[in-house]
Amino acid sequence: MVRRDLPPELGVGVFRPGAKYDATIRFSNAAGDVHADRRPDGRGMAIKLHGVEGDKLLDQALEPLDQLKPMASTQDFLFSDYPVFFGKNVRDYARVMHLVQTPCANGRAKLAQALRFAAFLLCRPHQTYVFIGHALQRRINPLLTTYHSMSAYLYGEDRVVRYVVTPVLGQSGSVQATKTSKDQTSPDFLRDAMQLTLDPDGGETPTGAIFDFAILLRATPSVDDVEDISKAWVDANDVQISLARIEIPLQLFATADRDCDCENMMFNPWNTLPEHQPLGGLNRMRLALYIASTRVRHCLNMIAEPQTPARQ
Repeated sequence: MVRRDLPPELGVGVFRPGAKYDATIRFSNAAGDVHADRRPDGRGMAIKLHGVEGDKLLDQALEPLDQLKPMASTQDFLFSDYPVFFGKNVRDYARVMHLVQTPCANGRAKLAQALRFAAFLLCRPHQTYVFIGHALQRRINPLLTTYHSMSAYLYGEDRVVRYVVTPVLGQSGSVQATKTSKDQTSPDFLRDAMQLTLDPDGGETPTGAIFDFAILLRATPSVDDVEDISKAWVDANDVQISLARIEIPLQLFATADRDCDCENMMFNPWNTLPEHQPLGGLNRMRLALYIASTRVRHCLNMIAEPQTPARQ
């Protein structure tokens, strides 16, 4: 729900004071393959708002691909659990993906690939620091984690922002820090922790989870702020402003139907009103990359179009 007391100049796009939306939220690991939660990895949060009317930027790109069009009344936000991304720009990202995803025929090829990746990192100390820092983070519960858009977005006509989603802790109606999986050696301990937090029969006066949705408003945005998403915004004049509140009610989400819906859903930062346009080269790359990824996933899953689960 959007703040009712939001200043009029910040009442932009979906963030109209007092506006309320149903939403579907998907938590995930960053890697493309299925692996245990114990493995170091980034953690993601994707939000799909329902009931958002108006033309979306993604619709223009999907005109010849109608079978991939998302619901016209949705808008997506995508986040990671680290403030910045290790890839400075499209060139860096493409180089890394080529290095880590090229198939290797034998052990010698794997060693050569690892050495090339090490050389890439050694030539980029800042990106290496970000890469290692992100990989070594230890999360105990996705509902106790702060998430960041990392890249820049337009907010209205001329504001440049990053999004930040922060858990609300220790207050009435918020998730308690004790809600973690009892067995953190389990391959699904993050999922288990979420189930424990949101279980309607969990005891200990369970109340669900609450997040604060905010923007980090760049005081004096530059081209570099938009194009280089490996750099943190640390200007003393930057302001973080709370826009809305996300409430995740108690529920039983670990069902076969929910898992199927989650697997087939499409999220794309360009599924947005023009007032919240993604900015920068990496975001432009994501437009094509996410469309291609969705087409491959739907082909492998043998479905004709993305599925949107029933609202809860």
